[in-house]
Amino acid sequence: MLTSVPVARLLEGVAAALREHVEPNVTDRFAQTQLRAIDELLRNLAGRVEWSLAELSREVADIERLLDALREVGLPAEDDYARPGESAPLRSVDAASEARAALLVSVTRAINWVQDVAPASGATRSVVADYLRAANERERTRLKSGMYS
Repeated sequence: MLTSVPVARLLEGVAAALREHVEPNVTDRFAQTQLRAIDELLRNLAGRVEWSLAELSREVADIERLLDALREVGLPAEDDYARPGESAPLRSVDAASEARAALLVSVTRAINWVQDVAPASGATRSVVADYLRAANERERTRLKSGMYS
């Protein structure tokens, strides 16, 4: 039954079928390139269609560190900059998703502060640049291709 197959596994299976059974029989170079691109896309989507608790927990922790670092350089420490139950461990994907959503609201407010209110300090820019650099590197390591290494 198709509904019992996890979406990630389904995408990986389609990618494998294209790679192992279709691509060897395609002689046109352009079509081969397109198949390789589709294979890469499917394999990267497979790892992203369903959140894992570990990934969400890491992202929540990273966002909390960003907000803490911004507070250290002047971001007002308002109650809405913290996720509800911040000290409680995240025990489910739903709880982690809710925490992430709450934190993203706080990040939006923090971005507005950085753009509109924050002094044009190197410290603020450094905090944001460090976070973006780390987030970009984390995403690059998740890609299933040597293209971005």
